[in-house]
Amino acid sequence: MERAFAASLVLFVLIVCAVAAVSVRQSWAQDSLRIAAVVNDDVITLQDLESRVSLLLATSNLERTAENRRRFRGHALRSLVDEQLKMQEAERLGVRIERAEVDRALSQIASQFRLPPSQFAQFLEQNSVSMNTLRDQVEAELLWVKAVSGQMRGKITITDDEVASRLDQMSREAGTPEYRVAEIFLPVQDSEKEPEVRNLADGLVQQILSGASFPALARNFSQGASAANGGDLGYVRLEQLPTEVQDVVTGLSPGQMSPPVRSTDGYHIIALINMRVAQGPQVGAIQMTLSQLIVALPPNPTPQDVDDSLARARNMAANAATCGDLDALAGEDDVVTAGSVGSVTLAQMEEPLRGAVRSLTVGQKSAPIRTAEGVTVLMVCDRRDDSVDADLHESIRKTLLNERLTAAARRILRDLQREAFIDVRI
Repeated sequence: MERAFAASLVLFVLIVCAVAAVSVRQSWAQDSLRIAAVVNDDVITLQDLESRVSLLLATSNLERTAENRRRFRGHALRSLVDEQLKMQEAERLGVRIERAEVDRALSQIASQFRLPPSQFAQFLEQNSVSMNTLRDQVEAELLWVKAVSGQMRGKITITDDEVASRLDQMSREAGTPEYRVAEIFLPVQDSEKEPEVRNLADGLVQQILSGASFPALARNFSQGASAANGGDLGYVRLEQLPTEVQDVVTGLSPGQMSPPVRSTDGYHIIALINMRVAQGPQVGAIQMTLSQLIVALPPNPTPQDVDDSLARARNMAANAATCGDLDALAGEDDVVTAGSVGSVTLAQMEEPLRGAVRSLTVGQKSAPIRTAEGVTVLMVCDRRDDSVDADLHESIRKTLLNERLTAAARRILRDLQREAFIDVRI
């Protein structure tokens, strides 16, 4: 009797546990299918959102903590909403993408992690992420690029004059500082969302200071045109950056990162990678025939000696109207040499002489320059500017086109956001 009762009790407990387990599974399934947001006629489930958060943490090399999941859930949801809008627009326009195009993009992403595609899939699985989650994200972006390009085809024309103008600008700015900058850009499109965006920016800075990868976070969070390159803008001049960012960049040393900087469009996190002096587009494509005048400096010259020699060279050169006049100064006191240098290209010249003559025209003289030989003045006797090669022209044309397509993409997405029915339910 007691054995029968005990057996019945055990059976009862097992049944209760089984029912509880089924109930938990059903509850989890129902919860995972719960609606996180509605975008027009499409639904984003809680499972979609949690999968995207997991992908975000894995590919950003962030710890999979409850705090990080909470912190970045809002960004993940906004990204999913925007992707739905992009895919809906692509469908409206009849844009399609081939599986091979998505596979190529996935291979490129894997290469950024220095992994072959098969090992990259294993990496995602180890972080509880399905490859399909990443595939959906990549497909949405590829569709969007095609959709925007198709809409703007015929509306954006890059003229030869615009290319020439950019070349002229590059030539004028040769010798000026350039900064290799990386950025994470977080737009503020709604003033009510600004605190949320600022909190995200602060959180990303803290993650980077704690060891997270700036490029990885840029790829996942930045909404700037450089996101796919890990935020790397390449070498830029200060005037190419937002006004609010310019002073920040000049205050950084290579390897340093700024706190979030507010511009009119949103928040920028700036990292300075390197600095250089711009060479201009035509180094090596300009050939000159030069004459030079070199005025001597005494051994171990004092600052006054240098000033005196600079003044003497300047006064002597001022009376030379032609290269012949400059050559004729060879017999003057203190003149080390005066005469023809011959024909050289800019690529063959050393700085600071190269920078001194780069923009000079025939008959113009450089300012006196202190060199190892003394104080030098150069005069241009002849100049031939070879046309810049076709590759550079094409590169500039693509840069201008990408700048306009990026601006158009932002404008189109803002319009879609404004016109859409978006119901966030969490």
